[in-house]
Amino acid sequence: MRLRAAALMLLVGAGLLLAGLAVPLRARATTAEGERRRALRQRDEALSGLEDLRRRSGALLAVSAAGDPGSLREAVIGSLDGAAVSNVRLSVRPARPPLVAVLRLSAEGDFDDLVALSGRLAGPGTGLVLAECQIVPRPPGLRLEIEAVGVGGGT
Repeated sequence: MRLRAAALMLLVGAGLLLAGLAVPLRARATTAEGERRRALRQRDEALSGLEDLRRRSGALLAVSAAGDPGSLREAVIGSLDGAAVSNVRLSVRPARPPLVAVLRLSAEGDFDDLVALSGRLAGPGTGLVLAECQIVPRPPGLRLEIEAVGVGGGT
C-alpha cells in the first residue's frame, strides 16, 4: 500500500511539475520563436531597402564620375526606379563648365515620398546641387519641382 501511495504521490508531483513549469515554459518558447521570426522578417526587409538605396545612390554617384549630361539623365532615371512617385518629367541640358548640366524634374506623390526623392537626388556624393526645390499642392496630392545643377567631380 505504501508503495502505491508513494507512486501516486510521485505521479501527482510530476503532474504538478508539468503544469507548473513545462507548460508555461513551452508557451514562452513559442512566443520567443514568433518574436524571432518577426525580427528576422524585419531584418530582411531592412536589408532589402538598404540594397535598393545602395543601388540608387550608386547610380547617382556615377554622375560625378562620368561628368556629362547623358550620364546624369541615366543616373537620375536609375534613382527613380522603384520610387513611389508618378507623372515624372525630367529635363537635362548641358551647362557651361564647371557645371555639367542643368536638371529640371517634377514628380507627383505623397509628401514623404517626395521629400525622400529630393533627399536622394541632393545627397552627398551625387554631384547634384539643388538650385530650387518646392513642393506644391496639386490635386489629388502634391507635386515636387526641382531645379538642380550637376557639378563635375562630386563631393
